[in-house]
Amino acid sequence: VLQAEHVSYRKGTWINQSYEERGFNKSNGVEGWTLYDGADGTRAFRINVTDLDRLQDISDSSTANFTVVAKDGSSDTWEMEVYHDDTGAVSAVTGSAYVAEITDGNENTRYCSVGDGVSSFWINVSAGTFAGEECRALRFGEGLSTIKKVEYDNGDNINGTYRLMAAKGRSAISPGSYNTTGSEPPIRTTAIYNATVHVTYDSGDLYYETDRTAEPGRDDE
Repeated sequence: VLQAEHVSYRKGTWINQSYEERGFNKSNGVEGWTLYDGADGTRAFRINVTDLDRLQDISDSSTANFTVVAKDGSSDTWEMEVYHDDTGAVSAVTGSAYVAEITDGNENTRYCSVGDGVSSFWINVSAGTFAGEECRALRFGEGLSTIKKVEYDNGDNINGTYRLMAAKGRSAISPGSYNTTGSEPPIRTTAIYNATVHVTYDSGDLYYETDRTAEPGRDDE
């Protein structure tokens, strides 16, 4: 006989921006904003960059690269800037390229890149892939104890989609930063970050029991 009993679950929230032609601004258009704060973790974070002309050129005198900032509640930060290297100065490929510049919580800076010629590209932040290829520089939250806070800076200098899950209930995430479900994104929707069940199996000859935890989105890591 196989039995499963619910033990516990942790509330979560999907943060979702699904309009390819939209920037990564707050719902009211503000370019620098906090997606959430006070979470117990973050995962399944993916970005699809669809309009490459929106990315800042490295030769531009004004530094306003789109940046993801993750914080752990202390002074440590993890940052990822996304931009166009039109000079060929920093990318790992020959010539100009699209770049993610990552600075981890230990202040180490490394790069991921893909050459010009692509029409769009994915950044799987949680899985550590850039334009479909593994990039060892991309380790989301490396050097942080946990990811409690995620911010965007210069959200107007990128167009595309993104999705990520926060280990925090929807009602506890500022509604003023998002539109309502069914409206134009960005939106927040209720999710389960993880759930634990107690499983027992008794065949008469064999008895086995264990706790198992299911984590939606874990396959993206």
